[in-house]
Amino acid sequence: MGHASDSDSPSEEEEEAADEGELESRALMKNSAMKKVFGGADEINYREFLKGFQFDDTALTQKVWTSIFNENKGDTVEVEEFMQILDRYRRMSYDGRMQWCFKVYDLDDSGSIDKKEFVTVIVDTNFNSRSSKQAKGMISKLSKAYESKYKRKMDAVTAVEFKELAKTHGVQ
Repeated sequence: MGHASDSDSPSEEEEEAADEGELESRALMKNSAMKKVFGGADEINYREFLKGFQFDDTALTQKVWTSIFNENKGDTVEVEEFMQILDRYRRMSYDGRMQWCFKVYDLDDSGSIDKKEFVTVIVDTNFNSRSSKQAKGMISKLSKAYESKYKRKMDAVTAVEFKELAKTHGVQ
């Protein structure tokens, strides 16, 4: 005969099934919440993406949409796929996030971020919290730090340099 505690405690398989059920339930709740953002749709297009997140239509948001969220290059992306991409980003290491950001900020896919792209990124990412004057001040500060460290003008920043600049300016 088994012990009473044996029959009261769940088996390993039951625990795994419960864990999977909980994860699936959380995923459905997140998916449902995201669908509410997009009016209950199973798929979203670029305009809905802008509206759902209250983004302006800029070079940066176009790049985020086409190279990150809409990798299949269609007109729409499934909400579930969209959520998976957001979740992947959330779970990335610092280095992974820096690589992801570099890929996004390299608007022309040249393998470096030029000064014009830096200006676009700083202005777009800080539009609501910084004035144009403050954004220009940030760019000037980054340029000076870059020139001091690398002994040349900040014409094109590599991925390694980007990561170093981020570290020296409080992005960790």
